[in-house]
Amino acid sequence: MALKFFWRCEGETLDGTHDYSAGDTSATATGTASISATAVRVGTNGVLFDGGAGAYYGFDPASIFSTAEGSAAFLFKLTRSNGGYPFLVRGTSANDKIGVNFLGSSGTTTGNIRLSIRKSTGSEVNVDTNSGNLAQNVWYGCVIRWKSATTAMAIEIYTVGDSGTTITLVDSATGTYGSDNIPVDLTSFRVGECDGGANMDGYIDNVFVSNTYAEALETKLLITSYTEYAGGSILPHAMANYRMRRA
Repeated sequence: MALKFFWRCEGETLDGTHDYSAGDTSATATGTASISATAVRVGTNGVLFDGGAGAYYGFDPASIFSTAEGSAAFLFKLTRSNGGYPFLVRGTSANDKIGVNFLGSSGTTTGNIRLSIRKSTGSEVNVDTNSGNLAQNVWYGCVIRWKSATTAMAIEIYTVGDSGTTITLVDSATGTYGSDNIPVDLTSFRVGECDGGANMDGYIDNVFVSNTYAEALETKLLITSYTEYAGGSILPHAMANYRMRRA
């Protein structure tokens, strides 16, 4: 197990039992981001970002993120989207980053979703999903992966629904990046409307970060406590998807 961070989004302080962090344990609100029962998918609360530019919760990424290798996951529901970043780890420069970017419009779909990796002195590399039919006002799970030694990067989208425990892979994409793309200065880890453009409104719940590319985060998307992470059951259908991707 190589989990470095799990936030249930129940409060602004990670409690050390049901949440887990190898680094920062306090979420700092920016803009109109809030912990709200309106935004819940698992437990009692979630992160609500609604009606404001740069409405996110921030953490210090030190001891949580590794640019050499890792994976991350979160549950999300968008109520409005014109693009934007709901999940972002970046540096002093906005061009040092690993982030998830929604590419959709304000219509009935969010369109495709992109994993972006960039070094401020190099170029940006993107991997996009291609289903283009993710509905607004529906809960999904997103998993991203990166590994500099093998130049591998991947993004996966899962349906999780508004209730129940069924997790199903609906879209995925893989790509590669080079040493000139690896960010070197990560200073801010953000969850919410992260890029300051007021491009989206929505909810986020259950946020994970690992320092291992192949961590099976998708099988744990709906846990209610960190105590379930190591000892909880692996959902058979999710594990089948996991093995198929690595065959």
